[in-house]
Amino acid sequence: MIGATAAALQEHQVWGYLVWGLPSALVIATLWTHFRLSSLPAEIHVRPGQVAIQSIQDVLREQPLDWHPLNNVQVSPGELEISVGWSTEICQQQDWPNYPQLREAAQHAFRPHESIPLSRRG
Repeated sequence: MIGATAAALQEHQVWGYLVWGLPSALVIATLWTHFRLSSLPAEIHVRPGQVAIQSIQDVLREQPLDWHPLNNVQVSPGELEISVGWSTEICQQQDWPNYPQLREAAQHAFRPHESIPLSRRG
């Protein structure tokens, strides 16, 4: 569209930009949107030793959970790394509204036999 605008301002023909440029831009935008919706995690489900990560597209299509062995969980300031198979999902604190609960659930799922200390009422 920028090319068509520049060509129109210079009083050149814009048909080439409109015939090829606009459809190409729409196809690229559609493919990119599909890729992002299928790759961005929307939900993370954990249970002892296993994790199921669902993308935005999986949640919208109500796909069943696909459980995988949980290989590792690492916590660093502001982010949580969940290793599943050959991939690692990095969860930034600002991207997850319930980040503390996610962090605790992932750590407990990775080490289910460790007890969680409870505060003592005195």
